[in-house]
Amino acid sequence: MAFAVGLVAGSGLVAAEVAAPAPAPAERHERIEALYAHRLLFDRRGEPMVTVGLAENARTVTLHVAGPTTLLAEGDEAFALGLPPQTTFTVTLEDARQARRRHWLVAERFTPSRMATGAAARARFVEAGLETALFEAGALAGARGRLFDTRTITLAVSPGDTIAEARRGLSRARAVGFVGGEDHVELVTRPGGRLTARDASRGFDLVARDLIWIRPDDAAPTDVRVDGRLIGHYAGELYVTVGTDGRLVVGNLASAEVLLASVVPSETFPSAPAAALAAQAVVARGQFLAKLGLKHRGDPFMLCNRWHCQAHGGQGRATPQTNAAVQTTRGQVLVTARGGLVDTVYHSACGGRTEAWDVAWGGEVRAGLSGVDDAQSGTAGEAYCAVSGRRNGVFRWTRTLTGAEVTQRAQRLHPVGPVVDLRVTRKGPSGRVYGLEIVGTRASHRIDGEPAVRRLLGGLKSTLFTLERDGPPGREAHAWRVAGAGYGHGIGLCQHGAIGQAKAGRDYPAILQHYFPGTRLESVW
Repeated sequence: MAFAVGLVAGSGLVAAEVAAPAPAPAERHERIEALYAHRLLFDRRGEPMVTVGLAENARTVTLHVAGPTTLLAEGDEAFALGLPPQTTFTVTLEDARQARRRHWLVAERFTPSRMATGAAARARFVEAGLETALFEAGALAGARGRLFDTRTITLAVSPGDTIAEARRGLSRARAVGFVGGEDHVELVTRPGGRLTARDASRGFDLVARDLIWIRPDDAAPTDVRVDGRLIGHYAGELYVTVGTDGRLVVGNLASAEVLLASVVPSETFPSAPAAALAAQAVVARGQFLAKLGLKHRGDPFMLCNRWHCQAHGGQGRATPQTNAAVQTTRGQVLVTARGGLVDTVYHSACGGRTEAWDVAWGGEVRAGLSGVDDAQSGTAGEAYCAVSGRRNGVFRWTRTLTGAEVTQRAQRLHPVGPVVDLRVTRKGPSGRVYGLEIVGTRASHRIDGEPAVRRLLGGLKSTLFTLERDGPPGREAHAWRVAGAGYGHGIGLCQHGAIGQAKAGRDYPAILQHYFPGTRLESVW
């Protein structure tokens, strides 16, 4: 392997072809293997290192490094190129090849200690004639003498080359077990291609197969542009590689605390009271640990920077208040009475009551995630999330859809004909709707799960709602009026509720105890 470099020599440019001795294949591909293996690494201070996908499906990635920086072709120390401060270069891709993936439907997830339960569930699906597979994900990691086991066994059914093919078996799978339609991706072959990092002004090209690693020599953030658009300023190491679609992916490797400095102001209001910001820092930290190795199994990063994982808008979003929240709670997470890590999920506004994990998402009961009332004592039952949530339009809201709109969306799922009725088939204790029967003039069709219900009704803010039909019975409705409450899935921490509690004088441990009862704070690094 060789890479071409234009070396700055005095006042002119000297083109050079530099050949390096070929390292052993295991050394050459160590970094790219690690990106897909999702192994949990720790820095010298004992903090976990996390890879976050900043952008996908890119044609070009342009980076501006403020300080001295080292580029590693293929992520290999043998192919290192030093860059001076204030260098801008663009990475492009040629000869790309897409990944081959198989899509499965998630039937159930369980811990390794419940293998017998999983085996029985698998037998039911096999008996129904469905192809099944078991996939292990997650991590077994130690910190401060504590062992955290986030490993999960995923029982998956009905594979296909696309998610649409996999979902053809959805009705049959649901007949013998809880299947919400969630996608599990199995990576069969990795993507690849030839990457070129080029700075025309300085006259250098660096060519690498599959991966270019960017390692700043100091703590100065790097500006990242994707297809000409600035997406943020990111601390830590970065890398550019090939995504499953044969386009560029740019990722960020940094310690959990560095990432939290970006995540906290990206996920909540930076102007929120200090106690609410501290609570947000704790639950976001718990999310890093709980989700490592579980999401994006077919991607070259552990987490994405969208709502699917956690927003990571870059170091430019941080404020003194959000930084203080991260520093005050450094290393703190919530654990169960038995010492297990709590998956501290959160949402914008619960609307008055949070929901239990197992009710909304299936699987086993989760400690600390049973659902709670969000009422303030001595205020006639008004929810903590009411004040700021009402001001932001997420505590109570309404939505009106025409009958034709609902029919059009229903027809994409099943040829039911004009929709004459929508019947609730499954509700949680919080009142959230998790199942609907669509009754049409030609057929009926059932949908299950929060995402499907929200999509059918035009992307509702939540499934905590009541429906009112307008129109003659037996014919397509003129309109559907939705009266709703809350924003998001309603599980775990209610962010607007945390703000309300902080304004009422509660500190962040008390806020966390309210939303995750029976848990305790513990420092893990």
